[in-house]
Amino acid sequence: MGKISLEFHGIHVMEPESELCALMRWVEGNRILPVWLSQLEGARVMQRLDGYSETRPTTHDLLIELIEQLGGVGSIEIVNYYEGTFMVDIVDAAGEAHDAKLSDALVVSEHFNVPITVEKELLSKVAVFVSDDDMDAYFDFHFDPPADDAGEEVAKTSSSDSSASGNPQADADFEAMMRSLGVSEEDFFETEDKKDSNDTRVTNDDNGDEEV
Repeated sequence: MGKISLEFHGIHVMEPESELCALMRWVEGNRILPVWLSQLEGARVMQRLDGYSETRPTTHDLLIELIEQLGGVGSIEIVNYYEGTFMVDIVDAAGEAHDAKLSDALVVSEHFNVPITVEKELLSKVAVFVSDDDMDAYFDFHFDPPADDAGEEVAKTSSSDSSASGNPQADADFEAMMRSLGVSEEDFFETEDKKDSNDTRVTNDDNGDEEV
């Protein structure tokens, strides 16, 4: 199965209990992956992502420094989900996998600009569909439809509208066949005047001599 790259859309405060939820999106599947964080973990991640810096190195500072010493990040993957907990592997440049919390993986992902991925089979089990109204109500967030899908739909509609038969490919094949037989587009759209004056039209015979 192929791996899917997730889009991270921040950490949201969920009322009325002020719970923290990291919002990740599966674009092609039109679903989201909500990741619930403890108040402490969520606050630390939010501070880091907001650019807050403490006077002394934090755990995230140490984690990033060690990864940089290992040559950087090769990949970040959610490898399992069990009883509400995501298991994540952060793979370094040498290919060594390091078990990590998803909250820490979010910080590493943002710092090194490496997306978090997950196998499609696992993602299909844990991702959920959320309507536009619920996204607005609970997350104060709105997703635009994927540009590629919209573009394909517009292209299909435009193509069908401009096709005489409703099948653009069939029309193109027919046109190519007629051209191979020496029939041009003008032959189909002759004016009545041209048809009436056909007898006096000058043409070339097979030998190149002109005939009337």
